[in-house]
Amino acid sequence: MTARLSVKVPASAAGGRADRFVADASGLSRSYVQRLIGEGRLTADGQPLRASSTLEAGSRLEMDFPVAVPVQDLPEDIPLRVVYEDADLLIVDKPAGLVTHPAPGHPGGTLVNALLAREANALISVAGQQRPGIVHRLDRDTSGLLMVARHDASQARLQAALKARRVKKTYLALVHGSVAAQVGRIEAPIGR
Repeated sequence: MTARLSVKVPASAAGGRADRFVADASGLSRSYVQRLIGEGRLTADGQPLRASSTLEAGSRLEMDFPVAVPVQDLPEDIPLRVVYEDADLLIVDKPAGLVTHPAPGHPGGTLVNALLAREANALISVAGQQRPGIVHRLDRDTSGLLMVARHDASQARLQAALKARRVKKTYLALVHGSVAAQVGRIEAPIGR
């Protein structure tokens, strides 16, 4: 299934980068938009654009992009350890082995399914059907604390705080095997 973005560039966006504008206009991640642009899917007045292309006011941008068929998130009675909650958010201790949200290959048994059972229908509107309340995620084999928004305003504030790096993330790695030092510190970016 595909969707089509068709938008006229407003004067306020003139001079800006194509990838940034399209990401903001579509709600898609910038890296995903860059990949789509690299595939030749973005045009301005019928002419292909690069991610770094500068926009002109009044141009008509068009882009077709694939849309995943939504997975139906169903409530499941899965135990959750909630370490903090208020009217705006939950902080959940996600165990290793639990997938954060349904995806192909993992249609159920996820944190989202557990949250839907715990919060009834309260989270359905938050962040859309596919990731209700999910602000960030942890890989399946990673344990740790996850923030879960309870309403749309909270979702927006928490995501903005993460984007502005106002939320400090700390990772602790447990290793097994022959390790020379008993204690150490690795200060480096975490790759994918």
